[in-house]
Amino acid sequence: MTREFEKKTGVNDLDTLILRNMQNEELEIMRVIDQFCREHGISYSLYAGTAIGAVRHHGFIPWDDDIDICMTRAELNRFRKCWNQHPVEGYYFENCLDDRYCGIAHTKVHKEDTLFLSEGEDESKGHHGIWVDIFPMDKIQPGWDTNICYLHALILNMLTRANVSMSHDSGIKRMVRKILQLLPYSLRKMWIRYECQWFTAHNEKAKGHYNWADFSAVYMFRVRLPEKMMDEFIPMAFEETSFSISRRYDEMLRACYGDYMKLPPTEERVCKHKPVKIVL
Repeated sequence: MTREFEKKTGVNDLDTLILRNMQNEELEIMRVIDQFCREHGISYSLYAGTAIGAVRHHGFIPWDDDIDICMTRAELNRFRKCWNQHPVEGYYFENCLDDRYCGIAHTKVHKEDTLFLSEGEDESKGHHGIWVDIFPMDKIQPGWDTNICYLHALILNMLTRANVSMSHDSGIKRMVRKILQLLPYSLRKMWIRYECQWFTAHNEKAKGHYNWADFSAVYMFRVRLPEKMMDEFIPMAFEETSFSISRRYDEMLRACYGDYMKLPPTEERVCKHKPVKIVL
């Protein structure tokens, strides 16, 4: 059944039925990713709000509008290579190394013939199907290494965000995008590729004591995730199936959220992506 939603007013217009149908589509994508990872021996963990949902709700956080997983950058590189060699029909792999209009520093797997258009996005540019987010995990060591990583991560984030224009941008964001968009896309792509290769090489060199970090969003730069987080994974129930999660999920979630078992205030229990149009 095709369902279409177009927002007329505020975020709370996204009713429970539409949200639940959207979650079901995301669950289908996640099953495809899980099966693909099993077939190719790729490790991943449920991450962020999806990991909270698995632990606290045994499925989606009731108001959550996406699925998040994470992989080491090395595993994500293997995932990309395997996907390019064996693409799954009906799904689209979005990555800043391959996609002209990819405005993110992480990766998404979209379902074809669906649409989730967020506030400020241009429907005519890029892929806007319902998606699952895949976040790369990078190593970070104490000392001088920290600021070097921050610099490369900031550059990568700015370069990817210059690939798109958001209608609701204002002030410094709009100015930075406009300046970077003066660079030809071919040059930005080369620079993006260099930054991704830098993180890959940096991860291979990092030995001894380190933490994992999510550099795909500036607000996560200061979060330190446990060193052993990506070493071992266990199955965890999620809705009517189960997916892989770090055995150290409690340490991971406490590092990100503190007391993650505590429900947020009622006014914060809303869809975070501010959709203006959904087609399922």
